[in-house]
Amino acid sequence: MFCVLLIRFITSAPFSLVSPEYTASRLSIFQRVVDLYRTCKTALRWERGGKREIRTANGEEGAAGEQGKQLKGRKWGGENMSTCDIAHVPPLEERMEEGRDLHLCTTLRIERKDVGETGMIFLTSTLVNTQCHLLELWLDNIGMNERELQVMFQVFSQNRSVKVLSLSNNILTARGLRRIGEGLSNRRSPLLSLRLMSCSLGRPQAASLVTVLRSTPSLTSLNLDNNPLGDAGLRILVPALAYPGSRLRTLRLSTAGLTAASGREIGSILRGNARLRTLALNYNRLLSEGVRGMCSVLPGTRSRLMRLELEENRLDDRCSHQLAESCNAHLSLTALCLSRNSFTNHALPSFLRLCGVSPCLRYLWLSRNSISFEGANSLQDSVPARVTVFV
Repeated sequence: MFCVLLIRFITSAPFSLVSPEYTASRLSIFQRVVDLYRTCKTALRWERGGKREIRTANGEEGAAGEQGKQLKGRKWGGENMSTCDIAHVPPLEERMEEGRDLHLCTTLRIERKDVGETGMIFLTSTLVNTQCHLLELWLDNIGMNERELQVMFQVFSQNRSVKVLSLSNNILTARGLRRIGEGLSNRRSPLLSLRLMSCSLGRPQAASLVTVLRSTPSLTSLNLDNNPLGDAGLRILVPALAYPGSRLRTLRLSTAGLTAASGREIGSILRGNARLRTLALNYNRLLSEGVRGMCSVLPGTRSRLMRLELEENRLDDRCSHQLAESCNAHLSLTALCLSRNSFTNHALPSFLRLCGVSPCLRYLWLSRNSISFEGANSLQDSVPARVTVFV
């Protein structure tokens, strides 16, 4: 009850943590929240508008006293993972001292523009801590300039704990990407996942992005969704993505401005990277010609791809037969997403054959196409029991 009343009191009268003019009462409120955080080992979240939220970091074990009973049993995202989301860091040295134990969290999210010099000091001091337990670092939409990127990744190269790094919703220039590549190349501990969604990465940044990829050969997941790479940008990235020694298992290129001209490049990635398991190409304009070009490169190889997403690519019946035959002969798909395209009943025999002869296929998405109600029922009644079809 104490926690609920405290949170309601704070949220009912939002105030700015960045103002240098703190009244005694505001300092008292903030200190009580910090004390509650330290006592119950909770995660604090500072959001826009002054709202505050307190969540437990260690489930049932870390709670103590009457305050702890209010938080006992709650978990962050259903897992026993300590998470701290910070929308803005108070730019005062004494306020930074209050959060000096954030290196004990396993996930740190900073999702607010203009973190500032003090915020960068706070972040870098957390990363260089020898007892840092951070596994995931999310720096989405914080507006770092090239100088801040350089300082940040000079420090990041000394960190050995972070495995997942997200820089989404930041505008990254070619020079900024080179700074990132330099920092990652000097890092002793492997980085497993890199998220660069909505970073305005186009053809001018593609060469620098190759440098980043070559600096992190340990990557198993790369997310480049919602970037205007286009056919020219993908053509530059192909040597790094199709490198036989690449460890990439998940590659996302949705909403990347790809057209039918990129079909053969996509096939080259599948042919060269034997470890790739998931490829997402949703919301592009590959058309049937692009899919046929992709399939034409696959003969002679056996890809281990398990999930292929081609939602809303303006595909039609002209590519259905070749796509089904290639998926059966050269891919080990368990899931194929073809929703929001233009397939009709004429494509159903090809998909029915794919479901029947492909031993690995478990899920097939054909919703939002031009398939009739009768055709959908016929397909669902005819496929093997191991395959689930969404029409």
